Amino acid sequence: MDYRLLPETSLTGLMEDVRDVEPWLRQVLPTEMMKEGVEVDGERLVVVGASAGGHLALLTPKLWTCPPLAIFSLYAPTNMHNLPYLNRGRLSIANCPLPDCTASLLAAATNYDNPPSGFAIPQSKEDYEHPRRYMALHVFRKSRIVEFLWMGLVRCRDGEGKGELRLPRKGSVASEAIDDISPDHLCTKIRYPPTYQVMGENDEVFDISHALEFGKKLEKIGVACKTVVVEGEGHAFDIWAELGGKVDVRILRPAVEWVAGLAVT
Repeated sequence: MDYRLLPETSLTGLMEDVRDVEPWLRQVLPTEMMKEGVEVDGERLVVVGASAGGHLALLTPKLWTCPPLAIFSLYAPTNMHNLPYLNRGRLSIANCPLPDCTASLLAAATNYDNPPSGFAIPQSKEDYEHPRRYMALHVFRKSRIVEFLWMGLVRCRDGEGKGELRLPRKGSVASEAIDDISPDHLCTKIRYPPTYQVMGENDEVFDISHALEFGKKLEKIGVACKTVVVEGEGHAFDIWAELGGKVDVRILRPAVEWVAGLAVT
């Protein structure tokens, strides 16, 4: 699904998009696919997502009226209380220098009149030289992820710079609100479906403890879970994978077969 993006859309808006896609998948998609001669059972759905999309996939047990039969999550955060900046790999301070996080940079990074819905996949260091990506990297480096999720960008209310955009203040989101978007917490309150997790050993964005600890918690409460840590790989390592290549055959296909098997049994 092509969900709306922050900060032009609120986190509440993103979660509305996740809610809205459920009836479409269950009722509209089967009809549309039947026109192509393909039968789809709208009652037997699995959800797949990567990174931020993986986080939203892991929220479907909370947001949907009927949870999916399984979830395939790639390098997604699970404990939103534990999101330190890792400073390693291609996104480290040494490898990816940033301009200062000024009001003019944040203004250049946003388009509230025409909210963007996607960007090209960065292929090189130069591809990160864009205000939008600078903004995102500042959010990570300043450890403002949950604040940005819940509050977006905020405007100065008084004094010099009144009305200018800035990042929200660290610690400005209540613990209960963070719990509300933490799969690590939600799985203790809501029944989760079987979950398959994949994460690169050298992920530059989220520590692998997100996948490992969440997997242990699911298993402890009796939810089928498989967690695969891919040796030597970083965040979004599958983006450059080729069909029939090593990542496809050894990592992605087994995951798809695992979740698909739960949907057809």
